[in-house]
Amino acid sequence: VSGNNGYQSAGTDLDIFHRSYRLEQFSNAMLVNSSGLGGSDGPDDDPDIAVDREGILHAVWSSEHDFGGTMGADADIFYAWTNDTGIWSVPELVNAGGRTDSIDDLAPLIEVDDNGILHVVWYERLSGIAGELGYARRTATGWTATETPTVPATTDWSPGSYDLALEPGGAPHVVWDSWADHGGSGPDGDIFWSTRVAGVWQNAQPVNDYATTDAAFDVAPSLDAAPDGEIYAVWSSSHDPGGAGSDSDLFISKMDAAGEEKADSPWQPTFLLLEHFQTDSGEDSVPEISVGRDIIDVVWQSTEVLAFNAAGTDWDIFHARV
Repeated sequence: VSGNNGYQSAGTDLDIFHRSYRLEQFSNAMLVNSSGLGGSDGPDDDPDIAVDREGILHAVWSSEHDFGGTMGADADIFYAWTNDTGIWSVPELVNAGGRTDSIDDLAPLIEVDDNGILHVVWYERLSGIAGELGYARRTATGWTATETPTVPATTDWSPGSYDLALEPGGAPHVVWDSWADHGGSGPDGDIFWSTRVAGVWQNAQPVNDYATTDAAFDVAPSLDAAPDGEIYAVWSSSHDPGGAGSDSDLFISKMDAAGEEKADSPWQPTFLLLEHFQTDSGEDSVPEISVGRDIIDVVWQSTEVLAFNAAGTDWDIFHARV
């Protein structure tokens, strides 16, 4: 989490903190970005965390700390790790251009594969609201050069939200929403996907199979991989298949495991996540998906009132297992 309470002499700017829960209690909050010690030095925010098979914690975040003038005033992506002793490593720069560019690098996501390789994806704000995604890996030799999953590379992508998932073998998959008119998808929001094959990110393809025929807004994708390698995506859309209405509902699609992909598109037909969405009028958005063996869990926020107005008209959190 990020905070600005001056804890551990971190000053009044935003910094990154970590607490662990064990033996039915939380540990004390520990500062993750050691660069935050000594006072206010620029905000650190948008943290994400992953745990590897050895129990080591890996954290990434965005920071405007200039490290004595070596980073500039723009935001960059940093990384640190701990074996849960409460002592975090010295922050490492993730985005290779951080020392020389003036681009804001924001909101990183991190995953770790079974070989201990770290995968990070983040948003590169190029100018105004225009931007693209950045990606890097941390291997035994350090961080790789920044790559661009949003291909073909264009400032028109401007991803609003995105997610990262790894196949069991470690291959990264990225989804994002964008108003780019790619492949005839039109200027409405659609969900796009790419994966990295033999060191090269593949040309983006739409996840929502109606991308070229509708004018609905498809946003906020979430992605996860099943143990057998199947990739699932869920997102929010105002698409109206057969009378679902103009409210936002949740849709889902699946990509078969590697080696079983169709030649024209790797993604199977899109379906409403629940039959309930065919008749409800609540706004359903910001889903998160978790896929296990033969189990899919999704949580999301919704204005659905339920029977007898049980949930009211405010936003609430819902869960479904499908």
